[in-house]
Amino acid sequence: MKPLEDQVEVSPDDIVALPYSSGTTGLSKGVMLSHRNLVANLLQTSAMLPIAEGETILSFLPFFHIYGMQVLMNSALAQGGKVVTMARFDLEQFLQLSQDHKITRAFVAPPIVLALAKHPLGSEL
Repeated sequence: MKPLEDQVEVSPDDIVALPYSSGTTGLSKGVMLSHRNLVANLLQTSAMLPIAEGETILSFLPFFHIYGMQVLMNSALAQGGKVVTMARFDLEQFLQLSQDHKITRAFVAPPIVLALAKHPLGSEL
């Protein structure tokens, strides 16, 4: 695909994403996020979670979820990181990708940490 010759004019207040809330307190609802919202959040995230240029992140969380989109994808890419993605979590694939891509950081939930600790291949990390 050929890149655009001219930049498209964008206002910081233009809506750029419409992720849906989890509906914890009721029905799920679309959350209108502007460029300003996402950039401010990237600045906050990178101040607390710096990612070195060239660092490789392994991600299996969905990018339609705000955490996956902002912390794992946008923050890593904005700071010069590389993101290796998995369509869904699979323990052996996770270990193989970690080894093959020399993963330096992975954001995992407690059940996955437990699975890694118990799996015979997990001790090789």
